[in-house]
Amino acid sequence: MNSRARAIRNGLRHRKDGAMDAITLKIGGMTCDGCASAVQKALERTNGVSTASVSMTPAPRAAVTYDPNLATPATLCTAVQDAGYDVTV
Repeated sequence: MNSRARAIRNGLRHRKDGAMDAITLKIGGMTCDGCASAVQKALERTNGVSTASVSMTPAPRAAVTYDPNLATPATLCTAVQDAGYDVTV
């Protein structure tokens, strides 16, 4: 099976142009800068993530830039949940 077929099977979008996608995730359960740091590190460790910026204000959220050939919004959400926080897209 070629990489394009694997990407489609895994719910990833195959992009030959190398363009990155961006998403903002709403994070629940963060109460301090340490929480924000934990979420940011979890996202940065996720394969395909280029940048992750987590903030507490005005509302807890994470802005993530990622390669859609390697990651999906679902994988990003799983990383946040595995770190112990709630997340919605």
